[in-house]
Amino acid sequence: MQAHRDDLDLTPFLRVPFLRSDLTPATKVYRITDFFSVAQVLEQRRLHLTCMHSYSDVNEGVDRLVRALVLSADGGGCGPFGANDEASTKLQLEQERRGRFIGCWSKNPESHAMWAMYSPDRCSVRMQTTIGKLQEACGKAALASWSVLQDDPLFDLASTPFPMVVESTVLPVLYEDLHHLIGRLARRKRLAKRLVKSKRLFKEGQPPSFPRSMLKVQQKWDRYFKDGFLKDSAYAYEDEVRISVRLGWEPSLGDMREKLRQLGAMDEPLFAGGALDKLDAKAFVLQTRLRVTNDVKAELLPAHYAIPADIGFVESVCIDPRAAKHKADFMKQFFEGHGVAVQRSKSFDAAYLGLSAYPDDV
Repeated sequence: MQAHRDDLDLTPFLRVPFLRSDLTPATKVYRITDFFSVAQVLEQRRLHLTCMHSYSDVNEGVDRLVRALVLSADGGGCGPFGANDEASTKLQLEQERRGRFIGCWSKNPESHAMWAMYSPDRCSVRMQTTIGKLQEACGKAALASWSVLQDDPLFDLASTPFPMVVESTVLPVLYEDLHHLIGRLARRKRLAKRLVKSKRLFKEGQPPSFPRSMLKVQQKWDRYFKDGFLKDSAYAYEDEVRISVRLGWEPSLGDMREKLRQLGAMDEPLFAGGALDKLDAKAFVLQTRLRVTNDVKAELLPAHYAIPADIGFVESVCIDPRAAKHKADFMKQFFEGHGVAVQRSKSFDAAYLGLSAYPDDV
């Protein structure tokens, strides 16, 4: 579903706190993909994200387990996560993987490994955009999803399990030895439970009061799921930044229609300046951090999810330097016809070519 206006207030999406990171809205990021995918972005102005479930890395989505283990470090159990054994954990991770759609970008502009992996036919293209433009795409994805409240007056979110964008974000990937990390968290959880049981830290019906050491532990582990996506350190060479959209649903989402109607926002374009600012639930819609929304049944989820990518989203491209000349010329003509700068990669060039002087000449 397309947004109706271009003058959207995307300010909340430009405030992503990239803690412990050098990312800014102006940071350039790169993605190597096939020519047709780049052409599709330029022609249709849509960026297609892939369901996490289709990725071969079985640890995709493990952030959800880490979050649960951290929050349960005080001995209170995993709460709504419900991962109490390997079977239930696997189920929860599967739901996370099916409901999240991602696009992978890299801060590294040149990499033999990346060309080899993502350009097996030697005809792929490296497109370049910025963190800021990825953030804008996130914002417009959320607003486009919620436009169903305006476009279809009869649509009932409260009773129809319709996948909505409940989280959209751009964050760097954090690389850790996941087997070691999760093992430590699991041991910490067991230790906390023993401490609660043996010391009787709280009385029946009263909230727990834990030693400062336990709070420090929770703060320490907190960083592993707040500021980025987790991947195993074996993938560190990718230097990845990820755009991510999560689809979810739960009956209370239908309350948004009534809030809009009460505030008079239903009588004007949803995207008109200030319309959403009237809502007490502005963060509910714009920042789209609805962690509590339920997972959507797998049969309701698409294999790919497309989000808006305006003109200028792709700032430049670089054709695989190993591509056959006639193919490279065709792709170059196409990109230049769309006003996209075509750059040349030096990844496979001989470093000694073009020197103005050699040791014997000095």
